[in-house]
Amino acid sequence: MADLIQIRRDTNAAWIASNPVLADGELALDKTRMCLKIGDGVTPWDDLNYSGESAYQTWLSLGNSGSEQDFIDMFTSEAKQQANIAKAAAASITLSTYPPDIPVFNLLADI
Repeated sequence: MADLIQIRRDTNAAWIASNPVLADGELALDKTRMCLKIGDGVTPWDDLNYSGESAYQTWLSLGNSGSEQDFIDMFTSEAKQQANIAKAAAASITLSTYPPDIPVFNLLADI
């Protein structure tokens, strides 16, 4: 008969409320985030990193700084810029029709 292996699992709220110390090598699943943490036998849940880095954690490790919301806002801003460029293209506006001393970002923000 095959053995059944189960991973400790709970919701994010329950993990935060209990803040357990996972045994060394013990896997635990945050069912809210669908992410794993791996215990080291001494560090409480709240201080353990999720297994694998999030995009935000990678961004920080590359020397950037800011909150997770700053990171999200950065992509929102880029998306807005891309949307403005698309609007300009759809309106058949080319940057060459404007004098070169007008900054592009001001031009696109007004579209």
